[in-house]
Parts: sequence; C-alpha cells; structure tokens
Amino acid sequence: MNQISSLTSREVEGPHGLTTAIMMGLDIGDLETLDSFLLEAGQKFTYQRMASPPTTDMLLITLIGDLTPAEFKKRWMKIATEDPIIHFFMRRMIVADVVQGDPEGRILDQTSLLD
Repeated sequence: MNQISSLTSREVEGPHGLTTAIMMGLDIGDLETLDSFLLEAGQKFTYQRMASPPTTDMLLITLIGDLTPAEFKKRWMKIATEDPIIHFFMRRMIVADVVQGDPEGRILDQTSLLD
C-alpha cells in the first residue's frame, strides 16, 4: 500500500537565510499503483504549497520502500511537465531533494529534483 505518511511546512535555514520548506514523507509499498499515487501526492504538494508562505522555496521528499530517488524524479518531473501548477511551484524551488531511507532511519540514496 502507498501512503503519504507526513506532509508539513516548516521554517528552516536555507542557502539564503530563513525560509519555508515543504516536507513530504511517502511510504511506497505497491509499485503497480505508483503512477496514480504520485498524481495524488502531486495534488497534496500543490495544496500544501498554496497553504504555505509565498516565499516557500524548499522541498524535501522522503521515500520509504523500493522506489529509488532516480525513478521518483523521472516520474515526478513527468507529472510536473503535465501539470502547470506543479511546474510553476517547482520552478520556484531553490532546493528540492528526494531521499530514500529505510524504516530504521538510514539514508540509502538521494537526488535533487532540480536540473
């Protein structure tokens, strides 16, 4: 089963000082329904970004499960090119990282969603 385990906006110290970051945790347990789930996650990201301060410019997505950050990036960027709102918000990010972890909290892999 796939689920959004957490979604929040927090004030953080960014490369240019204090800013707001969206943090989304995704549990990936079913790769067969991944595409529809990521569309749902994209909608939740959009809602969270609209509810966050206008200066929100950081995104951290944490994956638990078998989905690699590279594969997530490929699918997320496809969604972003097809959804003008996600595309707009992603173009305003100065940091957008995806981290794959395990249930014990170890980092397995990570990548940037920015080109």
